Amino acid sequence: MRVHAAAVRHLQLDGALVQELRVPICDGGCVTLRLDPRDHVALAVQVDDLSGRLAPESAIHRQDAEGLLREIGRLASQTGDYESAHKAFNRAIVLEPNEPLNYYYLGEFLEKIDDLRNAAGAYLNARNLAPLWDKPVFRLGQVYAKLDRLADAYYYLGRSHLLQDEDERAIADFERALKIIGDNSPRGQMIKEELKTLKSRKR
Repeated sequence: MRVHAAAVRHLQLDGALVQELRVPICDGGCVTLRLDPRDHVALAVQVDDLSGRLAPESAIHRQDAEGLLREIGRLASQTGDYESAHKAFNRAIVLEPNEPLNYYYLGEFLEKIDDLRNAAGAYLNARNLAPLWDKPVFRLGQVYAKLDRLADAYYYLGRSHLLQDEDERAIADFERALKIIGDNSPRGQMIKEELKTLKSRKR
């Protein structure tokens, strides 16, 4: 079950404010969650299948719950409910700590609220879990630029270009990083070797 864009409304039930989240799923059904808006603890869960019947709550598996929480986090962030967004992303990570999307969207959220150091950590986690995915590497370069860590910024921007087969741009950024770091340090030597390999590929 894969989730798509969600719709949220707030309603009063038994005198209490409840957040209702309706999330379409790929098979044409819909998941409805009723949540306590203070901490997003599910008060009720319904899954409507293609036949219109109500499936049991157990039909929502761990992976599905993680995807729903990620969608809640993105939606809450878009509406300015940053506390709820942070809780939802963290809960998604608890459920699926090896899912790079959870860390990537957490990084986007943290970058949005200017928590740049933790955003960099989230992007690094996403990159470590999906080393061939260019987006977290590019965002990492952007965040390091905002933090004035220019050598790191150029290095990760170079790696993102490399993942997109943009060797010329990768070489330019690696050379900028090397100019700042110097070629005598272990890291400088590593970048020199990468540059050597890249330039030999062009011949």
